[in-house]
Amino acid sequence: MNRIRLVAGLLVLAVLGGCASAAKRDCESGDWEGLGFRDGRAGLGFERVGVLADRCSDYDIPVDSGAWTEGHARGLEEYCEPTRGFDLGESGESYTGNCPVALEGRFLISYVRGMNIRNDELQLAYERNRRSLDDARRQREALEPDQDADNLLDRIDQLENSLEQNLSVRRDLNQRIGRWSRSL
Repeated sequence: MNRIRLVAGLLVLAVLGGCASAAKRDCESGDWEGLGFRDGRAGLGFERVGVLADRCSDYDIPVDSGAWTEGHARGLEEYCEPTRGFDLGESGESYTGNCPVALEGRFLISYVRGMNIRNDELQLAYERNRRSLDDARRQREALEPDQDADNLLDRIDQLENSLEQNLSVRRDLNQRIGRWSRSL
C-alpha cells in the first residue's frame, strides 16, 4: 500500500513538474502574441493573461500584455467562427462566453443549432436504450428459475445507468440551449 502511495505521489509530482516546465517555456519563449493567439483560439478569456503574468512572475519574466491581447483577438476570431460554434454545440462542449459582441451573434446561432442536433441524437440514443432495457427485463422475466441471470442483470444495470446519464446530459444541454438562446 505504501508503495502505491509513493508511486502515485511521484506521478503527481511529475505531472506538476511537467506543467511548471511548460509554463516556464511559455514565459521564456517571449512569444506573447503567439500565446495570446493560442489562448484565444481555445476560447479562453482575458483572465488568462493574468494567470500567465502570475506564472511568469515566478521566473521574473514580464508579460507583454499588449502583444498577448493582439494575438488573443486574432485567436478569438478563429474560435468564434460559426462553424466552430456548431461543432462545439454538436459535440456537447461548453461555450466559454468569450466571443466579442461583433462575432457572438452568428457564433451562438450555430452553437445552439449544434446543441439541438446533439440533443436530438441523445434523445434517439435514450429511446434505443429504453427499448433495449425493456427487452432485457422481458428476457429476465422469461428465464426459468434454474437459469443464470447474472449477465442479464449486469446488462440491465448498464442500461439503467446509461439512461440516467443520458437524462443528466440532456438536462444540462437543455439548460445551456435556453441560456444561450435567450442571448440571441
